[in-house]
Amino acid sequence: MKIKFGVAVLLFCMTVTGFSAPESKAAAQKDIYEATLRYIFEQDAIIFHDRTQYTPNSAYYIGISTNHKANGRATNVDDAFLRRLSDIQPPVKQYSECKLLGDGMVADAKTGKRGGLEVLRSIHWVDASNVEVHMWNGMLDDIYYLTLKDGKWTFVKREANGLTVWMTNSYMEPFLATFGVKDEKGKNYWDQGECHWISGVEARWKDGRPQMRVRIEAVPPHSHRWWYWWVNQDQAGFDHHLNELADDQYTMVSYSCLVWPDGTRRHYGVWHKLIP
Repeated sequence: MKIKFGVAVLLFCMTVTGFSAPESKAAAQKDIYEATLRYIFEQDAIIFHDRTQYTPNSAYYIGISTNHKANGRATNVDDAFLRRLSDIQPPVKQYSECKLLGDGMVADAKTGKRGGLEVLRSIHWVDASNVEVHMWNGMLDDIYYLTLKDGKWTFVKREANGLTVWMTNSYMEPFLATFGVKDEKGKNYWDQGECHWISGVEARWKDGRPQMRVRIEAVPPHSHRWWYWWVNQDQAGFDHHLNELADDQYTMVSYSCLVWPDGTRRHYGVWHKLIP
């Protein structure tokens, strides 16, 4: 398989880190958080509309955490902030109304229906009109860049670098789908700004289930770049891709292998080609 895509999950903090904010900037925090959340919800709506094979979230759960590696621990937002998002569908609920599942996913504590976790962690003020909103989506650390334009906080770009949590393929696909949504210029996350790619993949067995995690990084300076990643490949399929991509001057930069219960092997790999 080539590039796959999926759902997001994040963390919310009502403090400004690394900045002693005057009252005017402190008051803007909730506007910034709201703008960030609305952008995320809009991207999810596009994904679930365009990719009907994915099950939409039954609700979003938002919370607050000042812990850099929150590990699922967060507190509720205030009720007034929650009411700001009352027009969103699926509905936005308090963090305490969900329970954490494996693979970075959550479900409603009462009904058990799957949802999305959106916990925001902190804001860093670049200057009076530009901020970095640091978030954790249950699967990967994210930074959303916003700018103040005509009195409204507006999304500029997303930066998601690092190693994801371990996920089954059914969760990895919708998670990575968030990176495939195109902007008004027809570019998705992989093509925006500095450009990013998947640089690593690992696979393992956990509690009788195959899981994987990937590393996302910015692409080094280049004039042209291409990349592929293929997962859960049988031996014949893997050999085909390995030889075909080698002939096309690709380099395999990451590889992992699982032995299936029937003794067969499944292969996972990432290939890059970069022209300086």
